[in-house]
Amino acid sequence: MKYFLILSFFCIIVCSNAFCTETTIDTLERDFINCSNAFKKMEQKCPESWSMKCYDHLMSAHKTTQQCFRKTAIELFEKFYGLSNSEAQKKIDDFNKFIYDQYLFIFSETDFCKKNNCGISLYLYSEYTTTEQLQYYVNKIIRSISARN
Repeated sequence: MKYFLILSFFCIIVCSNAFCTETTIDTLERDFINCSNAFKKMEQKCPESWSMKCYDHLMSAHKTTQQCFRKTAIELFEKFYGLSNSEAQKKIDDFNKFIYDQYLFIFSETDFCKKNNCGISLYLYSEYTTTEQLQYYVNKIIRSISARN
């Protein structure tokens, strides 16, 4: 009887932990999808997406969406990769800065832009690509974790 109780208790802990992990990844995936959907709604509020009329609105939308993806990534790193909050923040911030800097270089250092002064649109292009790559990165993390469960 004693062994049965210990075995039962062990099974309950293992099963509840597996259920908790699945619920957590489902919750984080739902948060991630909500971030993506919120961005689509914000983007639709200004129909002239690539005009300078929408520049401030789109820059704000990208920053808000990146923060949402960042929050989800930090939770994923903490819960599934064992990183501390500060390590997770540094990891995602380094990734975000790297992507932004690389795409800003790609868009700004072309011969065309050097000769014709492309203006501030380069920053919007870089934010757009950073948001897109951050979305891809977080989605890849979620898919990887889901495949393991």
